[in-house]
Amino acid sequence: NSPNLVKKKLNKLFTRLRSIAFNGSLKAQESVKLLEEIRLFGIVECTRNLSSTECKKCLHVAVIELIDRGYQMKGGCAIYGSCYIRFELYPFYYSLS
Repeated sequence: NSPNLVKKKLNKLFTRLRSIAFNGSLKAQESVKLLEEIRLFGIVECTRNLSSTECKKCLHVAVIELIDRGYQMKGGCAIYGSCYIRFELYPFYYSLS
């Protein structure tokens, strides 16, 4: 399991989740295939007091920090006052609907 592959997949996952979150709902969850039988599960969420632009900025900082330090881990999270991101190798979240 290459750290570069994990970093690439995390970037893909969080880019998609950020796009969903700051285009209205301020939260998103999804998974991407890492290897044949392994998936990365991720979630992003901003507090309701943030505008879409502020959510985008907060998530951007959180994702950069997590990817820079987290791609060698099997999971991780970054929590800020107004936004939160997390990834794991197992499904850890409930349906947003």
